[in-house]
Amino acid sequence: MTKTSFAFCVLSVCVPAVLSWSAAQAQAVNQTQSVDKVDFDLYPNPAFKQCLGPNPQAHVQVRRGDLNDKLTISISGIHPGLQFDLFTVQRSNLDPNGNVDPNFKGSFGLAWYQTDLQADNSGSGRVTIQTILLDQIFGLQLLTPPLCA
Repeated sequence: MTKTSFAFCVLSVCVPAVLSWSAAQAQAVNQTQSVDKVDFDLYPNPAFKQCLGPNPQAHVQVRRGDLNDKLTISISGIHPGLQFDLFTVQRSNLDPNGNVDPNFKGSFGLAWYQTDLQADNSGSGRVTIQTILLDQIFGLQLLTPPLCA
């Protein structure tokens, strides 16, 4: 798995995957790494769609920076005051069309907490973070302490 696809395999809002972006979409971004701006929509997990609001929508824009990238997520159609924890996760339980992936093995893999996001009184919200997403992101899962040579 490449660095970009690992970073963008899934962007999930609120565990367990209320909104997510699929690995297939990530691979499309990976094939065009030279882009400086990426836009995509998140899909509500069908199991949680009614809990989110009357017409939940989320849009993401990522802009390449010199040392890190800027990600802005905008939400609308959400129940007023609903709060989310924003994570970047390794795997999604949804396919590219927002349907439940029958091949999902039950693990989202590694996850990076990014920020909080809250819908305002009109059911909309927006948050911007700066982090490494498009290039050179990596994650570690150390099950044992590293050995010094």
